[in-house]
Formats: sequence, C-alpha cells, structure tokens
Amino acid sequence: MKGLVFWSTLVLVFAEAISLQAAETKLEGRIYTGWSLNATADSGSSNAFNLDRSYLTAKSKLSDYTSANITIDIRSIKNYDGYAMVIKYAYAAWKPKFVADYITVTMGLQPTKYLETIDGAFWGRRYVEKSIGDYNSFLSTADLGMSLDYNLGKQGTYGNAGLSIYNGTKYSELTEKNKRKDFNPYLIVKPVANNAEFGQSTLAAQFYSGSQNITFNDTLKAGDYCHQIVSVGGNVAYKKTFNLGFDLNWNTLGQGKGKNDKKQTALSGFGALSFGELVDEKSPLRTLGLFGRIDVYDPDMKVNKDGNTKVIAGLECAPIKGVMASVNYRTTRFQDDDTKATHYVFLNSEFRF
Repeated sequence: MKGLVFWSTLVLVFAEAISLQAAETKLEGRIYTGWSLNATADSGSSNAFNLDRSYLTAKSKLSDYTSANITIDIRSIKNYDGYAMVIKYAYAAWKPKFVADYITVTMGLQPTKYLETIDGAFWGRRYVEKSIGDYNSFLSTADLGMSLDYNLGKQGTYGNAGLSIYNGTKYSELTEKNKRKDFNPYLIVKPVANNAEFGQSTLAAQFYSGSQNITFNDTLKAGDYCHQIVSVGGNVAYKKTFNLGFDLNWNTLGQGKGKNDKKQTALSGFGALSFGELVDEKSPLRTLGLFGRIDVYDPDMKVNKDGNTKVIAGLECAPIKGVMASVNYRTTRFQDDDTKATHYVFLNSEFRF
C-alpha cells in the first residue's frame, strides 16, 4: 500500500509539473458512482451506495509529434478498507514526422486496443458495466508494452490496424514473473466511413497470443501454459439515434503438460436507442434513451452446468454535457438448476470534467 501511495503522489507531482511547463496540457476526470438494490428473493432487499471508479487524467501535447498521458484510477481493492490510487495509464506516443498522419508508436503502460474500442465506441457504457471480456478477466484493459499503430486512410478515416507487445500482466499487478512477451495484433475498420448516416459503423478483431504470468522452470514449460484470445466485435450505428453491437471472445488457457487446455467463451450483444433526434427540440424526452445487453459466459465449454446468462435493461438520461445517469435492471440466470437467479436494480451515473 505504501508503494501505491508513493507512486500516486509522484504522478500527481509530475502532472502538476507538466501543467506548468507545457502550453497544451489539460486535466480530465471521470467519476462513476451509484446505488444498487439486491432484489433477489430472500436477500432482504439489501442496498448500498457505491463509488465504482474515479479517474484523473493529465494529457500533454509536448510537440506536434509527441504526447504523454497519465491516468490515475481511484478504486477499492481487496482486503483494504478504503480507496487506493493506482496508475492505470502512463505512456508516451510518438508520430514520425514523415508519416505523422499514418503511424503512431506508443510506449509505456497503455490501453489494450480491442477493449478500448469495445468500451469506448461499441458498448460505450463503462459507467454501467464493464465489457464482457474485461468483466470476466480475459484481458486487462491496460498493460506495459509497446504498440505500432497504422491509420487506415489519412488520420484514421477508415480505422486503424497495429501490433502491440505486452509484458502479459495487468495494470493493477505489474510484476512480470517470466521473460516471455505477449503479442496482440488488432484491426479496427470503418467500412462506410463516408456515409452520412452509418459512417460510425465499425468492425473490430484481435488475436492475443502469449503465456500466463507464472514462473516457468524445469518442470513448468511456457508452451503448456498458453494464453490465447480471439475476439470479433461490431457496431452498426445510425447517426446518434441507435446502434446494435456485438462482442465475441474465445479464451484458451493451458493447464499444464498432458492436460487439456481450458477453453472459455464470453459472448455479448447490445443495443441502444436515443430519443434526441426523434422528438421535438422542446420535448422532455429529448435527453432520454433506452439500452439493453445480453451476456453469455461459459468458463470451460464443457458439459458442466457452470455457465450463466446476464441481461441488462435500462433507461438513460444525458441532461447536460458530461453527465450521464441510468436506472437499470439486471438479472443473471445460471445453467446449474440448483443455483438461484439473481436480480438487481442499479442507479448509475457518470460525471466527466
């Protein structure tokens, strides 16, 4: 814990130093807060207010070709009664001058590209719930490494493609227990970018290949403890009125010599409808919208009844810029007939500044 405090303080000092010296530095923040009610039978209607996450970000444009980003994640952690500050992002990005419109090299603690796309552009409601791959810990949202990103079209008009090389840990547990690196090629495409109505529709895919973050020796071989992910996602968006998306993930984890690999699936479909362009400008419905999501998760793809299906349905409001709020209902049903379905009501909010 002392280490977390030390590094968090160092980041804050560094961010302040940047703000004093760089002309184009700005601070941003997000707060995810809310309330939940357990509506499951025999739960006693237990309820609680919560602070899901808070983020503080310093972004600095050091030159026309170089920028830096530091993000602090303020969160609760296991076995600690309170909130801790953890560095989520700390990276520098460089665009070679002669290909500045097409190529970006990023080094440091940085976002994993596919999850960044799902959370930010497809599902787009991290304040309500994580994307299914993140929720089930298939892949961390940030890791230490280097990425080479290539824009498809000038300044990424048609998307981007690239290759990331990571330690294979995660931003909340940075200790690398072996020397092997993980490789993550990805592709994000906007096939109809010039279409006025469906221009933001996007397809995305990734292949993640590496080994699990454990210590290998004469008895444990890296090849027996692989970590591979295949993901495909898409989002069909009509202006700012509605969207339909999907996020499909297949995860493979080696279990050791002579043992079958563990194969997992996490499949998600979601959609949203905004009333903003469907009603009169003075209508009170203008700031409202509906959204829904279905997740299907199987931890081992065997006949064992250990999978589950989660459904989220909600009403969303965006009263002013930078503020989102939602009341939503969630139920999770389990393949195991002896496991009772759960039911929750959530009030979630996001504040950006």
